[in-house]
Amino acid sequence: MAKRRVIIGCSRPLPLNEWEKTPPFHDVEFIKTETEEGLLETLEKETINLILLDGDACRGRGAEVLKKVATVAPRTPVIFLSSGGNSPSFSFRGEVISAEVLASKGSEILEKYLFSGYGTIYERNVETLFNYCFPIITTLDYDPLCQTVLDFFREFLTGEAGFLISEQEGRGSGFRLLAVTGFPTATDVHSLLERHGRDIVEASSPEPKIVPIEDVLPPAVEELKEFSPKSLFLCTFSLEGMTPVHCAVFLRGRAIPEVALSPAVVFLHHQSCYSLYNAEKSIKVQSLIYIDDLTKLYNARYLNVVLDRELKRSDRYGVPVSILFLDIDYFKRVNDSHGHLVGSRVLCEFGAVIRGCVRETDTVVRYGGDEFVVILVETNPDQALLAAERMRRTVEEHTFMEAEGLSLHLTVSIGIATYPIHASTKEELLQMADRAMYRGKDTTRNVVYIADS
Repeated sequence: MAKRRVIIGCSRPLPLNEWEKTPPFHDVEFIKTETEEGLLETLEKETINLILLDGDACRGRGAEVLKKVATVAPRTPVIFLSSGGNSPSFSFRGEVISAEVLASKGSEILEKYLFSGYGTIYERNVETLFNYCFPIITTLDYDPLCQTVLDFFREFLTGEAGFLISEQEGRGSGFRLLAVTGFPTATDVHSLLERHGRDIVEASSPEPKIVPIEDVLPPAVEELKEFSPKSLFLCTFSLEGMTPVHCAVFLRGRAIPEVALSPAVVFLHHQSCYSLYNAEKSIKVQSLIYIDDLTKLYNARYLNVVLDRELKRSDRYGVPVSILFLDIDYFKRVNDSHGHLVGSRVLCEFGAVIRGCVRETDTVVRYGGDEFVVILVETNPDQALLAAERMRRTVEEHTFMEAEGLSLHLTVSIGIATYPIHASTKEELLQMADRAMYRGKDTTRNVVYIADS
């Protein structure tokens, strides 16, 4: 997050040294100006997050100077110091406080505007909100859209870090990391999700909210120590027929619940929700050209598409991707003994059995003939081996074509390769898994082999 900057047009003593040494202000830049001209010139040329203006030091021209400040920087909130807290006759973004309030609650007020989202939510009217959301509204590419949505919420709320996740169903369950921002390493996020992901998802809801961090997470969470958040923004993007996406943004300031319910945040939430829904729908429509006519699984053309995407995610988030190459043992005997019609039905049933062994976020592909490929996201070799053994055992124990009055039993040989451990390219990854599978075909069959490192 960009460094926050506060400009001070105030001649009276302020506890700047105390503020600068106290979290969350240790990286805030305080800029003092001695003259009205210097204040206005700085506001015209530089990005400022908050203005602290002493009306009493303006020699009776406090309201006049404030009006000039509000004209030059209409979207920057102003804390206006006034004897007795008397307000000017015109409206402006910010609030009027007395010197006594500044002395007793100054750090709380600054924290509210700088680190709780309060200083930015009222900056945009409907027209500017539409323009602001344009990159979200016009994007149908799901992965970049997730990152854009997260980046917008973090910027909008002046958050320190955050992530977007969806829940994985089926084998192993857990969470799928869709986007991340602000964390030193992806490992921190995965560790946080492993230990506290369920707490975060259960606290989230379709209605945006900001809650004290201790309402959701235990104190002193190791993965958050770098920015020590005091509050957490949560929301779920969900419409009928859409995979729910959960958003979490960590804020350094105290929880201000009304920020999450402001028209600006609600507008951004609605636009993001519909955009994510449309992007997911677009993926489903596009995927129809990648469906195998027989098994209704994905076809070999889709394998290249999904591997390109998952290897990029692996590079970005530091998570492994494993692929399994599966070949049905002695499948030719099924065709020779029962005919190709039965053979085709067996392939369909085999695909359904394998699909039932993996998570919703994993991909099952009919590569060709009696060969299949399974892509296991965020899965290391040990986890892939467990999944492959479960598939092998399930196939071995399954009775095929039982409903048709037959009792066929099959086995499968499986090869495993993991990116980036066993390969550095998509082509090499497929080749390594294929070789591992053929090691099984050349020995006992009905076996699982991992590629050589």
